[in-house]
Amino acid sequence: MDKKGKNVVVIGGGPGGYPCAVLLARSGFDTILVEKRALGGTCLQFGCIPSKTLINAAKRLKDLNDIRNTLMGDIPTIRYADLIKHSREKVENITAGLDGIMKLNGVKVVKGRARFKDRKRVFVEKEDGAEEFSPDYVVIAVGSRARMLPGVPYPHERVLTNIEVLSATTPPEKLIIVGGGAIGCEFASFFSALNIPVTIIEHMSRLLPQEDEDISRELQTIFRKNGISVITGRKVTKTDVSSDSVRITLDDQTVIEGSHILVAIGIAPATDDLGLEDAGIGVDERGYIPVRIPDYQVLKGPEGVYAIGDCISIPGRVHPCFAHVATREGEIVASVISGKPFDPLDYTNIPICTFTLPEVARIGLTEDEAKKITCSAPAHEVLSVKVRYGALGKGISLNHREGFIKIVEHRDKYHRKPIRQIAGAHIIGEGASELIHIIAASRHAEDSIGHMKGILFQHPTWSELIGEALRLLDDEAVHVRGRKP
Repeated sequence: MDKKGKNVVVIGGGPGGYPCAVLLARSGFDTILVEKRALGGTCLQFGCIPSKTLINAAKRLKDLNDIRNTLMGDIPTIRYADLIKHSREKVENITAGLDGIMKLNGVKVVKGRARFKDRKRVFVEKEDGAEEFSPDYVVIAVGSRARMLPGVPYPHERVLTNIEVLSATTPPEKLIIVGGGAIGCEFASFFSALNIPVTIIEHMSRLLPQEDEDISRELQTIFRKNGISVITGRKVTKTDVSSDSVRITLDDQTVIEGSHILVAIGIAPATDDLGLEDAGIGVDERGYIPVRIPDYQVLKGPEGVYAIGDCISIPGRVHPCFAHVATREGEIVASVISGKPFDPLDYTNIPICTFTLPEVARIGLTEDEAKKITCSAPAHEVLSVKVRYGALGKGISLNHREGFIKIVEHRDKYHRKPIRQIAGAHIIGEGASELIHIIAASRHAEDSIGHMKGILFQHPTWSELIGEALRLLDDEAVHVRGRKP
């Protein structure tokens, strides 16, 4: 493809948009990146990065408390305002790095609000005026925003989303979290580790309802052990917010009082006010932009318009809204526009992690999902095993006994030599977010169970959990007895 004179407008400088812009610029396109705030998107500014800075501090404090009997003097306390300042400094540091990467690669960054004027033109409203572009290609990477609970006044000093939590310099005195997904559970872990009373409410039957049921139950047990009040299977019917308190009423008439409410009920696409209708670009009933895969061209709209990340939907498939997914989609679109070969994203092999204390990670199918798929195939069998952290020497020595790894095996007995695949893996415990990638790397091998059993894991490491679980599938484990301990 002759790229001379070709230009691309990327709308949104988050984890999907900015890598896409860099790769397009490197391929010879005149690339304009439009971002209304700072580069990095929600992930960097008010999500993945600052929240992990806070959770890491809470974890270190928790680890000190775990060995307090061996220490002299008092356990230190966290200066909350300084911790928030520290996290914002990290964000600013990374943001400055991204600004430098854009300049180094020749990406023109335009700070402003982009809107389609028609099918061929993009209008950008800036503080010092406006600018109009007629690009050959457009990549929509506008991400998402927090959904608000109906009837809750927002903005309000007592009503929090991830943005307010990660910028306020004073912690809540008593926190009510509505929403037991990843965001709600991560902040529950953080504030509980600071000895702040936390109540978390989830309308489904368990926390982290997308996880394997065994993982959810374990996390709830750990949360309650740590003093978190966990309420599941209940809906909020009324919210009273005053200048000094919050009062929540549930559908069983239970009343919960706190100093603040954190709303963590999910996300909504940030596709409003983009002028999509003026460009003939369609959205679904929830506001997401349907795209086709593997190239992410919008299903309804002009040729040469692509969409990626949290703002898209894929017909017939649940689209995972995560930063690493958006990044890969952006890389693919850059290859599509540049005419380069690419490997389609395998949505069945995406590691997904929740950074609670302890961490939760998964890849592939839950045990229930695997059984539903194979129930009509008599030659297929689903097996599962669990190995707890407390079975490892490292788990005992570091006092990290909570949690386990669970491996779900799909065994195809039709062939002369049974084909054994890791249908799914689920981990709750120390280092789960790192361990899951070992399994991701081998999961789609022809015989992933046999392939991974051949790996020798260093002792003592958390990775030994994987080896012990694989051996347990064949009743060969040394430190755990029985296939289902």
